[in-house]
Amino acid sequence: MKFENLDDALGRLVRELENSKKDYPLYAMDFAKKLFEDRIFTFRGAEDVTGAKLPSYTPYYKKKKKKRATTWDLHGTGDLRDSIQIDNIKPGRHVQLMFNDNDEIEKANKIEQRTGQTIFEISKKEEKVILKYVADEMLRDIRRIIKESFK
Repeated sequence: MKFENLDDALGRLVRELENSKKDYPLYAMDFAKKLFEDRIFTFRGAEDVTGAKLPSYTPYYKKKKKKRATTWDLHGTGDLRDSIQIDNIKPGRHVQLMFNDNDEIEKANKIEQRTGQTIFEISKKEEKVILKYVADEMLRDIRRIIKESFK
């Protein structure tokens, strides 16, 4: 690239970055939701935010639910999982993961009370994985835009 074309290339780079309409918070929350659901709604047993398995069912609960499993399976009817949604409050700025049904919020709270563990939050480990995932995506996009701008 000739030196005199550098201004044009930098101008293209700035315009491309400004015009990039990728909603990174939404992108991050989509990935967070997947990690969150994979940790909680798993057949090998749900985990809390520290990665510890939930305690065994009590004999009373096993009999009541006719469960033979020793690990918690929070799939149930699927209502709890299905009620988790992403709320894109301010596109490009603020996104949250939430339950869209008060009955399911109550169910989640009761599960946490019964186990004595924090389950329905994003863990510190998941936070780090999400941030790395989104940062890598942003870097890929920036590299692509730079490559296209300095042709």
